[in-house]
Amino acid sequence: MLEEVQGVVFTVFESLFSHINGTEMESKSTNWSLLSKLMSSKRITHEGEATKTNELEKVDAVLSTLIGNKTRKMVK
Repeated sequence: MLEEVQGVVFTVFESLFSHINGTEMESKSTNWSLLSKLMSSKRITHEGEATKTNELEKVDAVLSTLIGNKTRKMVK
């Protein structure tokens, strides 16, 4: 299991760094969606109810927004 986690972390950082450097690899960008679907987790809310959340979907949305903003700035 630790090896799987290391592999996921490596893929996430590799993808993040490629986006920061401005080099988008098409296969890597599709991995965010796949990764976010695979890595859902359960959390307990303040009311004590178990809810299904997906942190990677939130990260995916934020990174997509940042990449979109960066791309728009480059076009201007």
